[in-house]
Amino acid sequence: MFVHGGGFLAGDKALGDPNGATAGIPAYRQIFFDLGYNLVAINYAFSPEYAYPVPVIQMTQAVKFLQENAEKYNLNMAKVVISGGSAGGNIIGKFAAIQTNPAYSQAVGIEPILTNNELKAAIFDSALFDSMRAHKTGNAIVDFAFGEMIRAYMQDSLLKDVDKNYIQSANFISNVTANYPPRLSTMVLFHHSLTKQQICTTGYWS
Repeated sequence: MFVHGGGFLAGDKALGDPNGATAGIPAYRQIFFDLGYNLVAINYAFSPEYAYPVPVIQMTQAVKFLQENAEKYNLNMAKVVISGGSAGGNIIGKFAAIQTNPAYSQAVGIEPILTNNELKAAIFDSALFDSMRAHKTGNAIVDFAFGEMIRAYMQDSLLKDVDKNYIQSANFISNVTANYPPRLSTMVLFHHSLTKQQICTTGYWS
């Protein structure tokens, strides 16, 4: 399953992230097909009209639909790999944490729908991992843009006034446990966060 990026306020399941270096789904599609995988891409409601945690709820609903219609679409829902880019990576990251961390599931109020054995892996492409640091890149223009994006997604004034517990629930990297599925990430931050939590991870960069 692929979830596109676009800052939580743009993008499409067929075209991917409009701000991405590639076309999103078209770049992924043929690779998976050539390997014999079924590929399902979903859309989700955009902020500010629909804020966190609506996209995560919608992903959960999409997975439930696929489970209920697995035979119709010839899907093996006992072997699920999720993938997301940018904002989509944040959505799948929270979804995976909900499936594997009961305390986090309870905190966000979303019931798990896949078992640890069914959720086989998660692939992150330039994902937003830490909502508290999204607007702290060191570039004023980028910081402003990312800050506005997070403010719209969280429906609150930019981070300084927001409920820290609310923000923390959107920051899934601190809620990753040893039960989290195997993952491939392009972000060094995720590697460092997992290492800090003594979760086995391997870096492939120099």
